[in-house]
Amino acid sequence: MKWKPRKVTPELAEEMRRLKAQGLSYVAIAKRFGVYPSTVQYHVNQKYRLNALRRAKERYKQHPRIQKLRTPEDRQRQREYWRMYRYNRYHTDEEFRRRVIEHSKRYQQKKRNANKG
Repeated sequence: MKWKPRKVTPELAEEMRRLKAQGLSYVAIAKRFGVYPSTVQYHVNQKYRLNALRRAKERYKQHPRIQKLRTPEDRQRQREYWRMYRYNRYHTDEEFRRRVIEHSKRYQQKKRNANKG
């Protein structure tokens, strides 16, 4: 029969965190609960990862640029602006012509350099 990992409940994960805070190693905690040490490490650190993510979101919301875009209309206007910016960036005729000319110049230069060598 194949070994099936034990389901770690939130209460069990909290108990693992408490034991780790007391100074037990991951291996000792894993032996106590019959799980792998990597499982213990994952569940012990999960709370820290979630808290770090929450703090990062809070810092992002406090950023001055984000503070300016508090209303949904402002955010929608900004999204529309960047969408049009990305679309129009390389879709104007002038820009396209300029890029084609630059590309052909580079190609001609490569050909000249190859013939010299």
